[in-house]
Amino acid sequence: MSRKLTDYTTAAERSDLDILIKVGVSVSAYKAAMTRLGFSLGSIYPVSEHLPVLLVSTSEDADFLTKGFMDALTQRQIPFKLAVFWNNHYQINGDSVAPITQKYLQDGWQYSRSVVLLKSVISGSCVVRTNLLALLAEIDVAFLERILVAAPVMFTGEEARLKADFPSEIANKFEFLTFALDDERSPDGTVIPGIGGEIYGHLGLADQPARLPNGYMPDVVSRLVFS
Repeated sequence: MSRKLTDYTTAAERSDLDILIKVGVSVSAYKAAMTRLGFSLGSIYPVSEHLPVLLVSTSEDADFLTKGFMDALTQRQIPFKLAVFWNNHYQINGDSVAPITQKYLQDGWQYSRSVVLLKSVISGSCVVRTNLLALLAEIDVAFLERILVAAPVMFTGEEARLKADFPSEIANKFEFLTFALDDERSPDGTVIPGIGGEIYGHLGLADQPARLPNGYMPDVVSRLVFS
């Protein structure tokens, strides 16, 4: 197992990364660490003149990683819009797919020229690719100036693999922001040490939000919908 910390990583981020992979970590401690890591990513987000920023999140990350990033942008007085996708992520014939079962797009999202794709761990390009393609289906690619992928942990080489999934006019807009690069996977593809395994149980969820029988609504979405 080999983990490489990036130049963005301070002692605070290293401590939170260690909490994520701690055996027996509580749900509350895990959520708090993930939220702090989101805040740290938002604190070092390189400001663009193209505002507002569009934050693109999975439903499971919305209230923790993404909420932390949102809080940091709010503190920095950087305006943003939010897009949240519910992905049903599974394997079929050895390939990873993540169809979208539900989405929330905040009013005005389509006027954002800078996109930040947030995910707790980048272990493959499937979810990020699916959600970005859903957005690109509704806006002109030429309108976008920047596509930033931000995650506390990424698997080594995923930057190049993700860019390879898109034509050059899109791939050239990609930037990446992370604290740790891991280069080992378990037989089922889980990044080691990554974020301590599959995230759902660590967040107190019985399964992927898209599969929960009673549905799942992140608090950040509820506040925007019902405010």
